[in-house]
Amino acid sequence: MRTGCVIATLVIILTASQAFSLESHKWDYFVFSQWWPQSQCYYRNGQTMDDKWRFTSGNARNDCVPADVTTWTLHGLWPTVGGKAEPVNCNSSWPFVESEIQDLEDRMMQRWLAFPDSSKSSARDLWSHEWKKHGTCATDLAQTSNEHSYFSMALALNSNCGLLRALASENIIPSDDQMYTVKQVERAISNKYGAKGRVICLRGPDDQQLLAGIRICLDKSFRPRNCIQTYPEHCSDDDDLGYPTIIRH
Repeated sequence: MRTGCVIATLVIILTASQAFSLESHKWDYFVFSQWWPQSQCYYRNGQTMDDKWRFTSGNARNDCVPADVTTWTLHGLWPTVGGKAEPVNCNSSWPFVESEIQDLEDRMMQRWLAFPDSSKSSARDLWSHEWKKHGTCATDLAQTSNEHSYFSMALALNSNCGLLRALASENIIPSDDQMYTVKQVERAISNKYGAKGRVICLRGPDDQQLLAGIRICLDKSFRPRNCIQTYPEHCSDDDDLGYPTIIRH
């Protein structure tokens, strides 16, 4: 049985503080990008990486996941026009205002962290980046028409799509021993969501290919659709794929 990511329409109310000009930007669909936390512990930790995301210096931190983080976390919800990593930075007059999402922050500190640094300050920087670069390009859609609704929708999608369950139902579970293939994960995504997604990989310090992220593409009604290759994936079909269990700090 296929499991979709369709979210019921959210009621959007623009308050005076949110009444910035709404600009229309050409885009076709969302790229909904999620991270596997443990693999992200090996990423962006002061390492030097080559063009295949292999570490070439230093030792990666492998215990960066907080105790209350137990599943796939958010990277972003990106309005996209076919085959291009755009539009971006659509409205510089609409800044990120943290107080607008105060009621969401407890959930975001579990579901939207900037690994390997799981501090709130780093998370806040990521949220600000995602809003300014991507969120401001989605404001012409009712369900993502302001900062609060944009982050609410991304959180709802993260919960509803249930990547951990979706992969487990295809016998792909985190393991320190079991290896998988990129094709297995791609097939699992297609089976569960009825559309082709994208698998993102990186290389651990031992040059082991790791499952780092999954991107699901959604139409403007938040139904899965086939992804067009837009962003780098860094995966090799010829190498085994690790899906490491979470190590707590």
